[in-house]
Formats: sequence, structure tokens, C-alpha cells
Amino acid sequence: MNTNETTRLDEIKSFYDLQYYQEIKPINSVPSRHLRSLARKIGIGKDVHVLDVACGTGEWLSACKELGAG
Repeated sequence: MNTNETTRLDEIKSFYDLQYYQEIKPINSVPSRHLRSLARKIGIGKDVHVLDVACGTGEWLSACKELGAG
């Protein structure tokens, strides 16, 4: 990766860290009923591995974890 690419990636990271996610607060409560239902419906459970790229606040992964996903 050259210097220009590295600089551009740093600019993008800065945008997301300082502007895009500025108003998003970490979720300290339980996942929504909708996400729990969705996780059950698609078969998330024990011994299922979940990769959530761009997981946002983490609420979806919390719902999966409640059902035993790793």
C-alpha cells in the first residue's frame, strides 16, 4: 500500500470515527424483540458462528449471543 492509499484510508477512518458514529451510543440494554425473533427464525443457536461485518451498535450480535452463537 502506498502513502496516498494509507492517507486516504486514514481520512475515511477519521470520518467514520468522528462524524458518522458521533451520535451512536453503545447499547447497554437487551436486544430488541425483532432481532431476537429474527435470530431464532434463521436458526442462530449454540455452535453457530456469526460474522457481522459493519455491525453498527452490536445489537444484532447481542441477540445472536443470547441464543448461544459464538
